[in-house]
Amino acid sequence: LDNTLQAIKDSKLYFTPTMLATNNYRLRPKEESIQLAIDSLNKHLEYRQYLSPKLIENWNIQLAVQALENPMEWDSLMAPLRSFAKSIAANTTILSGTDCGVTGVLPGKGLHEELVLLVKEMDLSNVQALQATTINAVQNLGLQNQYGLLKPNYTADILILNENPLDDISNTSNIFSIVKNGNILDQKKRQERFKSIADDVRKTTNTYNPEALVHLKEILN
Repeated sequence: LDNTLQAIKDSKLYFTPTMLATNNYRLRPKEESIQLAIDSLNKHLEYRQYLSPKLIENWNIQLAVQALENPMEWDSLMAPLRSFAKSIAANTTILSGTDCGVTGVLPGKGLHEELVLLVKEMDLSNVQALQATTINAVQNLGLQNQYGLLKPNYTADILILNENPLDDISNTSNIFSIVKNGNILDQKKRQERFKSIADDVRKTTNTYNPEALVHLKEILN
């Protein structure tokens, strides 16, 4: 193990734990995952109304495939896996990521949830968690001369929060406004945008034909 960790450190790798994907897909009770997937009235998941029918179809496909797997005691596996992940994290630069598309992982909101897990389960500081989703990602892509800083001649969208994420990393979800492409999205404009997205999703859902899921069910039958 020591040799492996030293090799990882020497290689200067970037590590994306993607803990949310495991928590929401492997550790969440299957019955709850199914309920989220079929929750057409959005009673069990507030943000589901903003999710495309294609994404929901993908969730259902994953659940169908999961039903064919041999049972595994994921709860007992998590302790050694988390321990190994923490060892890797201590020897690499961390990036935040969610494996968006995995059942129960929400686009956008999932990243805020991943930051909380980085602090609680990977023992990162709040500063390190913020770096994982900002400057570290920029450096990994080799774009540190264009993004990642609030200074002249840099490109940046700005997230303005109501409370300090250095005090509590979950404060990244407590958003006051957003500056996107030079446009200010305050609370009112954000709510209008959410409503527009929800309306578009409803229209698309009414005409969406889940062909992949239908074919999968035919194969399984």
